[in-house]
Amino acid sequence: MWDRMERMFDPGWSTTGAGGMWQPLVDVTGTEDAYEFEVELPGVDRNDINVEVRDHELWITGEVRERERSGVSHRRTRHTGSFSYRSSLPSGVDSENVEAKLDNGVLTVRVRKSERQKPHRVEIQRAPLPAPPDSPSDSPRVLRGRRGVRRFTVPFPKPREPGAGEVAGNSTPLHAGGRLAEQLRVK
Repeated sequence: MWDRMERMFDPGWSTTGAGGMWQPLVDVTGTEDAYEFEVELPGVDRNDINVEVRDHELWITGEVRERERSGVSHRRTRHTGSFSYRSSLPSGVDSENVEAKLDNGVLTVRVRKSERQKPHRVEIQRAPLPAPPDSPSDSPRVLRGRRGVRRFTVPFPKPREPGAGEVAGNSTPLHAGGRLAEQLRVK
């Protein structure tokens, strides 16, 4: 009974245990140019593994053969028999360009992304500069104060030639401390 409960909570067991159909443990990662499936298949010969891509799905099937033993078996927890793993592939993969490699009991299957699926840098174009306003009264101003930033249009008088006794450049109101300051005029 404990063996059955142990198998129910063991993620490596997908069915009834030794000798039945089982699913290997798999890690799936995505790189910039491919998806990689790392499948744990310790002790499995590469000739006993079949890797196929069909109908936009990756299929990994095979068999772990039971080896002959002498004596009475008291406990069997190693997977034997047929195994199967199936995963849907995302759109944009090159199903004709699939590589598989078995190294130290780990099968690595690499499914390349198609050229249009690969991330690429998008150049940001400069926006054209806005046309200057027709008159100074049309230009927006920004006021920063205790209540945040506010945009408003300030009507400035048209520039004029300084009159007698006026200092050039001081013909428009100045802004100081939240109040309009009086213009400085020399008379």
